[in-house]
Amino acid sequence: MNISNTIKEVIQIFALMVVNSNSLTEEELQKLSKEKLAKN
Repeated sequence: MNISNTIKEVIQIFALMVVNSNSLTEEELQKLSKEKLAKN
């Protein structure tokens, strides 16, 4: 696993959280982050 790539993924997830804070639930965000981590 490349650490810098993982950090980029996390930043993207947080960016999505900010943009979609009204439409995304906590559960959906956790599912997204788990899917991202599973890919690495």
